[in-house]
Amino acid sequence: MEMGKFSERKISQRDMEFVNLRNFSREAMMEAWRISKAMLGHVDDVNRANNEAQRAIFAERITVPRLERWKKLLNHKLLPKFGGLGEGYEFDYDDPTPGNAGEDRADSTANVGNAVSLITTGFDPDETLAAFGLPPLTWKGPPDPATGVGSSGEGEA
Repeated sequence: MEMGKFSERKISQRDMEFVNLRNFSREAMMEAWRISKAMLGHVDDVNRANNEAQRAIFAERITVPRLERWKKLLNHKLLPKFGGLGEGYEFDYDDPTPGNAGEDRADSTANVGNAVSLITTGFDPDETLAAFGLPPLTWKGPPDPATGVGSSGEGEA
């Protein structure tokens, strides 16, 4: 140190690449927490379909396994501490995975079509509707074409 030579080392602002360092830290954090860009509100290259898919993947791969671990912990460690008071009970959760509205509509339409075809072939209407998870319906009779009122006397909206 006493006989050493001093050489100045300058690092310019350009050498530091602040923008790239900022993006690197953001991407490293997203990878560490397994979060997508859309979940942080960074939507420069995300559309609705990608966003919905990322939310579903996050729920399936991250949230549900975490909930399962909590459920096991509570059911196997905490609940037994209550002895007989805990019998017959369990901790559970509602599935956080977002549903697909298009598939749900298609399933409902298919269920109604299948129920109608079975009822027209002679199956019991109430049992058929219950089998497909549809609510029971009451038949009021066909509406009168002139008044729009069914045979039960109730008007139709």
